[in-house]
Amino acid sequence: MKIICPRCNTSYNIPSNKIPQEKRATITCKNCGGKIIIEPSAGKQPDNGAHAEPISTPTISPTGKAPPQITETDFINFIGKNSHKYVPKFTWFNIKGVDKFSITWHWPAFFVGAWWMLYRKRYLWALVAFLLNFIPFINLLARIAWGMTGNYIYYKHSKRKILKVKASQPPSISISLREIGGVNGWVPIVAPILVVGMLLAVPIYQVHHYRMRSYNFAARSELKNSSIAQDAYFFDNMTYADSIKKLIGRKYGLYPSKWVTVYVIDADENHYMMESFHNKGNKKYIVMGPEREIREISRDRAWAKKADYDQATADFTKALEINPRDASGYYSRGLAWGKRAKWDQAIADYTKALEIKPRHANAYFNRGRAWDKKGGYDQAIADYTKAIEIYPGNYRIYVNRGNAYIKKDHYDQAIADYTKAIELNPRDAKTTFNRAIAYYFRREYKKAWDDVHKAQNLGYKFPPIFLKKLRKASGRQR
Repeated sequence: MKIICPRCNTSYNIPSNKIPQEKRATITCKNCGGKIIIEPSAGKQPDNGAHAEPISTPTISPTGKAPPQITETDFINFIGKNSHKYVPKFTWFNIKGVDKFSITWHWPAFFVGAWWMLYRKRYLWALVAFLLNFIPFINLLARIAWGMTGNYIYYKHSKRKILKVKASQPPSISISLREIGGVNGWVPIVAPILVVGMLLAVPIYQVHHYRMRSYNFAARSELKNSSIAQDAYFFDNMTYADSIKKLIGRKYGLYPSKWVTVYVIDADENHYMMESFHNKGNKKYIVMGPEREIREISRDRAWAKKADYDQATADFTKALEINPRDASGYYSRGLAWGKRAKWDQAIADYTKALEIKPRHANAYFNRGRAWDKKGGYDQAIADYTKAIEIYPGNYRIYVNRGNAYIKKDHYDQAIADYTKAIELNPRDAKTTFNRAIAYYFRREYKKAWDDVHKAQNLGYKFPPIFLKKLRKASGRQR
């Protein structure tokens, strides 16, 4: 008997006496591995009645009707490209008409599981595989699982789709299977581009990240240098510089980079506040002195604060138009002018407030500060004195008057005011430092060192330039 494999068309000649006459026989094609079924030859089939066994044997449904039968041709039409690799493996998953899982290996599913599933139009599985890639350890287990089950999952997917198509009875089953099945041809093109893009994105991001860090580090370093320059400026002027331009140059050792912007937000006899940022950086830093504590802030904080002061000035002006005898209104507008370094306008408003309310201690105090900023130390001392008469328990007024005295080289009066301030507030390390400076100028180096040690015990960080001068002048290191 001549038998032809319908799968690969290989022919075999088998003696008739070797073939069972009353039962079905099955042989395996040596060429393609497909199964060939030989029906009983009771005069019902011709010699070449062999045919390829369907990969999925039909079963009877509860309605009594058999579902559509799936043949190799159906799988070939549905799978499309590389069907010759899948169909032989699909036969391992159907034993005597019953689906049964069997471990096989699929390299594409192992290496690029999500992309392979997308290529084979298994979108839900592709999404699952893609998400699992981001879970440490689980992604490795998932890769192994895809490699072992990829063929079986695709077999079940193909079978379900084919049965659905056949159940709908389209005009041409083969055309419908090719349309529904097959592959996404764009995946092999897009996948390498995306993978290469992702691989390039990592070093690009790293370069950008480290570049930003270098920019931000430069802004922070520049702010630290400006803070050291502020300490040196205070040593000479007993007040902190209200403009960064006063710190630039050889005298205070500040040479800012053209790429870094540093500016003073606020400064007086007791503290300063400065900000900095690199023109290409993404962070901004603020330092508050004399502690020199640097921290990161929002890039637009300073501009918002300046806008608040501008708006405050306008609001107080409108309020004073309604009530021109409001002493607190003039005083508050004077504070707003002071924040904007408009000292003449501030003095005018403080003066108006004092005309309405002569015993306004804060108005005297802040007018004294405004005079101090303008270099009018005599007027500043007079206003501080009036404020002390009204409010003798405020240690800060003594500190500011002591600073004004030291600017006029009146060191005895300055030491007296600093001593009174320390009596009122013994934990004020900054005032102890100021008194050390006054003792230094009086060449009382032992007392200066005593105040240095007291301030250091209170946690104050002395400017290196002052300690260097004190060591040189006193001839001692501590």
